[in-house]
Amino acid sequence: MRCIVRIDVEKPRQQHCWEVKIIRPGNSFHQSFSDSKCGGKRAALLAAKKCRDVELKKRPAMTGYDQALVLKPTNKSGIAGVRKTIRVVRRGKKKWSYDVWAATGTPKTGERTNTRYFSVNKLGNKGARLAAIAQRAEWVDSLRKSLGIRRK
Repeated sequence: MRCIVRIDVEKPRQQHCWEVKIIRPGNSFHQSFSDSKCGGKRAALLAAKKCRDVELKKRPAMTGYDQALVLKPTNKSGIAGVRKTIRVVRRGKKKWSYDVWAATGTPKTGERTNTRYFSVNKLGNKGARLAAIAQRAEWVDSLRKSLGIRRK
């Protein structure tokens, strides 16, 4: 049951209810449906489902494309899905580490997330950064096309 959970707590005080919780950026919703106030467990569940259906229409989920464009608070590059990191490669007992710019993205809806690394040693800092940005833009454009969204 999407967005609905059951709460049965005996202590410190009794609480038996269904809870509707819809979390959206800047537009979340939360409401409880008590068994005693709604006339039983089934009636509370029906009320919760009805409420959830109404509230989900008001608060539709973000598409994969919209989520791909969200800049995370920890992002330091200023571009969603692009970051500078250290890549560690192991072969047997040997281990190497080098600076890279990484692009992360999903080329088509429902596919796995890809990560591609661009070496700072080979391309230079600016070149590796630009290559990562270009790869990310290609994946975002491919995702947009797979969802049938026109360019914004």
